[in-house]
Amino acid sequence: MSPTYIPIVFMVILSLGFICQWLAWRLKLPAILFLLVVGILLGPVSQLLFGEHYQFLRPSFLFEKMLYPVVSICVSIILFEGCMTLKFREIRGLGGTVRNIVTIGLLITATLTTVLVHYIFNISWQVSALIGAISSVSGPTVVVPILRSVRPTEKLANIIRWEGMLVDPIGALLAVIVFTAITASQYDAFWYISTHILSVLLVGGIGGLITGFLLGMILKKQWVPSYLNNMFVLSFVVTSFVIAEYVVEGGGLLIVTVMGIIVGNMPNTHIEEILDFKESLSLILISSLFIILGANVSFEYLEGVWWKAIILVLLLQFIVRPIAAALSILGSELNWRERVMISWIAPRGIVAAAVAALFSIKVIENLELIEEGELLVLIVFMVILGTVIIQSLTAPFLAKILHASAPEPRGFLMIGGNTLARSIAKELTQNGVHVVIADTSWRSVQACRLQGLDCYYGSSVSEHADWHLNLVGIGRMLGCSSSEQMNTLAAVKYYREFEGKTSVFVLPTAQNKANSKLTYLTKKFAKRLFSRDLSYQVLRSMVKQGGQVKTTMLTDEFNWEQFISLNQTAVPLFFINKKGQIHVASPDSQYAPESGWKVIYLMPPANWTPESEDE
Repeated sequence: MSPTYIPIVFMVILSLGFICQWLAWRLKLPAILFLLVVGILLGPVSQLLFGEHYQFLRPSFLFEKMLYPVVSICVSIILFEGCMTLKFREIRGLGGTVRNIVTIGLLITATLTTVLVHYIFNISWQVSALIGAISSVSGPTVVVPILRSVRPTEKLANIIRWEGMLVDPIGALLAVIVFTAITASQYDAFWYISTHILSVLLVGGIGGLITGFLLGMILKKQWVPSYLNNMFVLSFVVTSFVIAEYVVEGGGLLIVTVMGIIVGNMPNTHIEEILDFKESLSLILISSLFIILGANVSFEYLEGVWWKAIILVLLLQFIVRPIAAALSILGSELNWRERVMISWIAPRGIVAAAVAALFSIKVIENLELIEEGELLVLIVFMVILGTVIIQSLTAPFLAKILHASAPEPRGFLMIGGNTLARSIAKELTQNGVHVVIADTSWRSVQACRLQGLDCYYGSSVSEHADWHLNLVGIGRMLGCSSSEQMNTLAAVKYYREFEGKTSVFVLPTAQNKANSKLTYLTKKFAKRLFSRDLSYQVLRSMVKQGGQVKTTMLTDEFNWEQFISLNQTAVPLFFINKKGQIHVASPDSQYAPESGWKVIYLMPPANWTPESEDE
């Protein structure tokens, strides 16, 4: 084997991971679909075509016995990052529903799946129980993309997202407990299971509370210099996971889950930069892991079980999940439409794939069931692919039929938290229009929050924004940043997110650049914002010198012509008609405001003088 082979493989994995993520963004589908297919093509398919000695990607060769430890550590980082974004305020009043879904619902799913696997595939009860436990978990890597395409109500989205985060460590623990029961003797099984559960709760639960509080205090007190924060948090998380997993199997995932929730909900911990770093790291890890785990599947037994796997997936989708969800949400405040959506959305993700890879090895080594060990991975991976494909393609359509999506969005995503943007956002908010400001400047974010404005700290075009920027009720974008590059990138991204050019508006940054015209690329994806002749620099100078954003109601006695006559220097920004629909002022769109309409406008100061572009 050439010494350059392994670096080339990793280069290919990273490159193909990027391509898969780009395709997922372009087609608005979960990246797991493309990543697993690529992994299968590089692994078992290349083996079938060219023989075992010419298989391009062989995880067992690359990692030998380090495959599962490496995968486990990567999963712990992904899970910690995801749990830091879970806020208790999101499930206020819904905690009981989430608790039931991740306990009662998980046990029902695992039990029914065990029975189905045993009778459909004629597999021993021991391995069927393992598959049932592993197949009961969902995951944020597959849930979040589906939620973005479905655009459910905020309550529904929070329940499904919390389930995706919390069910992973609980499901992994259940798989460990099942395997412990299988390998223990008849007389010691109950004792082993009881002590194992207690140990996991102590190490993972109590340990997570302690380490989470400790990590949060270190970040809050800034005992570590800011440039070392990312390195410190990463090493702290990995160390905690490894120690907990060494003490008791299954404790590692629980400790990072609890730790992430604690740190994410502690006030003044300044985790924004850490989340930004973890976003990039998680993206690389997820892309690489799915390809590697996909390549680890064996097709040796595929011919005899593929049709059985399809039957299993359909039963899980149409029978098992609805039963588990229905019994879990009894007595909740959810309406029947939301209950149907919860009964439909439960795709399997990275934790199911990683745990399946581990227990396949353990079944083969400890139980000496080679065929059933290989089938375990194959069945779980087909369940992952089947549930993701079905739910990705059907969930948006089902939500539309049931009217379970959020109301037609009328709010705005505003790029830039500068003085001009804040003035506009504040007036829109006072008129009942939801505005979310996105900015990479912490100073601007602080100023927004001091004024009570909803603000996202980070790049609006990042993967972290895809996961954590809450766009419920948001349907249009306003590019008001002082950075022309940021406005352009955001326009390209949200042109697809908000379904077309009519929902994306950009303000040119400088008056003297190409006569204040939008760049060719921006013009392709966005409309001109506000006036044909005014730029960000000009409008900012108006506000800076004392200009104010105001609202005026038009009446029969004070119509649009009279408004223009009395306010000749006013810059119209928005129009709100009698039905509450808001229109953005743009030279590309003409409106004729009537009596009962509101006009939101910027009134420059009486002594306003334009500033130079360099100011």
